[in-house]
Amino acid sequence: MDRPCTPRRAAALCLGLNLFMPLALAGCHAGEDAPPDGHGGWLKASTTTLFQGVDGGGHAFIGGTAFVSPGYVAVRQSGVCGLLCTYDDAYPGVDVAWTNHTLGTAGPAGSSYGTATGWQHAWSASVPLAMGLNTIVVSARDPAGTSASVTLTVTYVDVTAPTVKVMSPAAGATGIAGGTSIAATFSEEMEPGSISTATFLLREAGGDLVSGSVGFAGRVATFTPTARLRGLTTYEVDLTSGMKDLVGNALETTRSWTFTTGVVPDTTPPVVSSTTPLDGGCALVEASLGATFSEPVLGSSVNPSTFLVRDALDLPVAGTVGLDAAGRAVFTPGSRLASATHHTAMLTTGITDLAGNPLASSHSWAFTTPLAGTGAWTAMDTTLAPSQRSLHTAVWTGTELIVWGGQSLETGALGDGARYDPVAASWRPVSSVGAPSARTGHVAVWTGRRMIVWGGVGPVQGPGGSYDPATDTWTAISSIGSPFPRHVASAVWTGTEMIVWGGADSSGGPQGDGGRYDPVADAWSPVSSTGAPAARYWHAAVWTGSAMLIWGGSPEVGGIYRPATDSWTVLPTLGAPAVRLRPVAAWTGREMLVWGGEGGIPLDSGGRFDPATETWRPISSACAPAARSWHSGAWTGTELIVWGGSGGSGALLQTGGRYDPARDTWLPTPVAGAPHPRYDASATWCGTELIVWGGRHNPIPGSSPDHGTGASYRPQP
Repeated sequence: MDRPCTPRRAAALCLGLNLFMPLALAGCHAGEDAPPDGHGGWLKASTTTLFQGVDGGGHAFIGGTAFVSPGYVAVRQSGVCGLLCTYDDAYPGVDVAWTNHTLGTAGPAGSSYGTATGWQHAWSASVPLAMGLNTIVVSARDPAGTSASVTLTVTYVDVTAPTVKVMSPAAGATGIAGGTSIAATFSEEMEPGSISTATFLLREAGGDLVSGSVGFAGRVATFTPTARLRGLTTYEVDLTSGMKDLVGNALETTRSWTFTTGVVPDTTPPVVSSTTPLDGGCALVEASLGATFSEPVLGSSVNPSTFLVRDALDLPVAGTVGLDAAGRAVFTPGSRLASATHHTAMLTTGITDLAGNPLASSHSWAFTTPLAGTGAWTAMDTTLAPSQRSLHTAVWTGTELIVWGGQSLETGALGDGARYDPVAASWRPVSSVGAPSARTGHVAVWTGRRMIVWGGVGPVQGPGGSYDPATDTWTAISSIGSPFPRHVASAVWTGTEMIVWGGADSSGGPQGDGGRYDPVADAWSPVSSTGAPAARYWHAAVWTGSAMLIWGGSPEVGGIYRPATDSWTVLPTLGAPAVRLRPVAAWTGREMLVWGGEGGIPLDSGGRFDPATETWRPISSACAPAARSWHSGAWTGTELIVWGGSGGSGALLQTGGRYDPARDTWLPTPVAGAPHPRYDASATWCGTELIVWGGRHNPIPGSSPDHGTGASYRPQP
């Protein structure tokens, strides 16, 4: 059911119903609260009503009705529910929650019931939106355990004109240094192509335009004069309506202000503050080189004649040179640098500040590129392979890789899988008879004989399952005493039981408890909550042989859980890496390794924790892979291999690295033959090779956002 776009205030929104499943609600059962005639007994919804609206902040207002299953009866005392009941009254209600999968946000919906709603369970919610198409899933669950969901698509279009929030120098400011750049901060992200010397103007008040260059980063536009501004002079700044935001909304009117320079000239020469890489460091063959200065420098003075790079034979390396938006000098090689090669870089005194003061002295530094990526990638045959998916699980049995579950943005949660034999290079399906319900964000462990699947989210919240590849059969596992349903939790196999901990509930709320599942007894027992870490999800967990280590997620402090005593101790933070979501983690036999992840921005750092001494030490950053999040990785027995993910600019990566903790060194993985760049893929060590499969990418129009392909990587010394 599609609905037309309706503009409101400074935005426009389209709301459509992609899929409907009836939701149910219990009426008041007896006494004075019984539904009126014509509405008695149990009702099922035959339609879902939706209303829409949007405010300047980009929120969709959605609502509808729901009924619980006939199997549930809510008996309430008379007089409690008359005109209107809310979820907080004695009536237990129906849990209704929403998740915006595009924005990655979730929350509960408000609900009410009574004569004011025609004895129907009514729900409504305000959902924050991302720009463009949003996929919103509304789910309902009654106290009897019946659940259903409906998926909405909402398109948010920004029609609000940008404004100037901060001006520097401020309007009317005096005594401004002649070497100052002029900056304007906007109310929203702007189209970089609209920020130029044609739209950002500086002139002497009543006089000629001042020449200069314009840079733009984030929401800040900066005008850097070609020469030092004259002293004791009033200047006028004009920002024209040619400036536009990312969707083409122009600045409402030209914004103008003035400031006056001071009398003190700048005679201090600039100096180099830092370089990338450091002197004597390592630079990736595809990386740019950079330098920062003690003060802004003249953009035109940073050029191929003043920023020089030479190879081991002292031959010049071709590349482009300039200042980035932050005022950093950047050298971008015209082609990949030679591997395992010594290079030198030099900044000459031809570089000057805005007052014309040259660099105090030429600055040189040296660096080395790493060895070329060793080993080889081999594409996997896709005959009988699982359908395209991401956020699935993959386990190695010793002879086969089993891929199961996950999600497709086109079809939703998945409840199937396949088995891959790397020797025969062939796939065969996993039986669906008796398999768990479709789900994504679940956990899976290999026991040595069976794959155990538990948790996750999907259209139906069903129990987990145990899969025996020897007989290609599924067995449901007990849910008695299991943890509250959740997704994106962690799970480890101890040799005798699966320990599940943390995760998020259906509304996105972090969980701080867990459970232990014994597959022989088909029984759950709780994990002690005394001294447990704070609730979290997307964290790292490893099994040491005697303890489970929890680290990362949102809170900074992790924990050490010892099942032999059912007890927790705090995992130290001294020397630990910055807290982050979704790091790749591995147990080496002595230490826990964590690397990369999302800490506000993608990260290129990591750490090593030794539980014997309860100490952290850093992982070398020399020639480490580029910063990334939502990447994949696995432990080989001697190395941690990381691959793919999303980089600092949001671009998807096809690169990776091999970390050797014995030497504290990195080697790159080759790009040739590597899978198409992606994130949320599985990466599994299969004895002699790393198998990367599935994942998600930024699709071109008409293509699927999910991958149904993979490749195996065999490293070489």
